[in-house]
Amino acid sequence: MMQQLEQARGARALALWTVAAGFIGAVLTGLSAASWLQGFLRFGCSWSVGGTESPSPADGGWVCGDGIVLFLPGAAILVLGGLAVLTAALLFLAVWRRVRERAAALASAALLAVVPTVVTCLVMLRDASVHDGNAQEAIAAGAGSRLAQWNEFALPALIATVAAACLAAVGLWLRARGRSRRVAGALVIGALALLLVSAALSILGTLSLGLVAAGIIAGAWSLSATVGHEPGGLPGATPQESSAPMSIEGVPDRRPE
Repeated sequence: MMQQLEQARGARALALWTVAAGFIGAVLTGLSAASWLQGFLRFGCSWSVGGTESPSPADGGWVCGDGIVLFLPGAAILVLGGLAVLTAALLFLAVWRRVRERAAALASAALLAVVPTVVTCLVMLRDASVHDGNAQEAIAAGAGSRLAQWNEFALPALIATVAAACLAAVGLWLRARGRSRRVAGALVIGALALLLVSAALSILGTLSLGLVAAGIIAGAWSLSATVGHEPGGLPGATPQESSAPMSIEGVPDRRPE
């Protein structure tokens, strides 16, 4: 019994440290998001035609603001990641004594993990739609509009990220319920692979937030390993069995009251 409790404590500590490690990785790779925002999504940029007596679209080019333009979105991305990590930690604290009973809540950590990436992509879509000035000139010059840039460098990453969340949610739920552990493991590994694919599709733009998501999903997986080791619980027991009176041999007492 003591060994099971020690294993549960170790898994809980590992879950929190994994989430923290994901956020630290996001901070260290934050510059990749800034490069993605301006270099590929053209955030803070507009297509400018000028400098000649008879300007044409072919004479134009992207004019972008200085690095200060990226400070606000860069800080917002880190704040979103930090809020996701904090919320995930609170969620873990709420479920870790009754993981099996609260399997659905634990699985929701996978959806929470990708919220920063989804919000960032949708905000960039909104910004591109509103501020896509001189889009026709850019298209005529073969450069493509900001919306076209979003479709190429953000939409595929967004789809991969959402798919990763769905796979991870199902895998975590199965693991927390103690069902089909191999299938659950395959689903979670597939979800982590999709987060890597998302980073590649965005030219590493979603890497920092992908690390946050991976840390939360990995932490939830570690926490799900405590199923059956909760205080007063038995491996593979249902919540009713875990709370039933115990006989000397450690088997739930089925005698009528």
